[in-house]
Amino acid sequence: MSRAEPRRSISGAGSRLLIRSAQVPDIAVLSALAQELRRHEAMLYQRIAPASQLATSYVEELMAEAAAAEGILLVAEWHRGIAGYIFLRPRVIDEMPDHSQIHYAMVDDLVVTRALRGNGIGRRLLEAGEAQARKQGASWIRIGSLARNEAALALYKGAGFQDHLVILEKPLHQVSAQDGIGVARSQID
Repeated sequence: MSRAEPRRSISGAGSRLLIRSAQVPDIAVLSALAQELRRHEAMLYQRIAPASQLATSYVEELMAEAAAAEGILLVAEWHRGIAGYIFLRPRVIDEMPDHSQIHYAMVDDLVVTRALRGNGIGRRLLEAGEAQARKQGASWIRIGSLARNEAALALYKGAGFQDHLVILEKPLHQVSAQDGIGVARSQID
């Protein structure tokens, strides 16, 4: 679906890993992986919408963006099953008035199924995504992560990513531990 090479074989940990463009028959597996990512993030950050609210249409939208050359959606096959995917937008322009305009790629999703993490699959997906972004003229590549996602941060920093922007937050209302919904202080006092 993207402009990636149709198939690229990479060996890792004694097994064959294949990085390829996503295809329509992959939608169900990619949707399950997207939900797995959402469940993992929800354990780290309360306000993320439940995985059950992530519909198949989300992955279909990613595939449509890849088909229109507005995004790249690659999957990693490990032993003939899909082990993970990466979605990135290869042509993002930083248009902030106080920044010089640069062309960069933005990784929106990177997920490897929990059972296969630690086998180098995430790193290989990042490498393949970087190669595609470079081919499309990106000068930089960016990726975001939740601050508490220590494993992801270690992967990204190990792959050469450096801190670019840190966003801090604090609640302006008391937050219920049960649902993460803010309650105005005036309602409690």
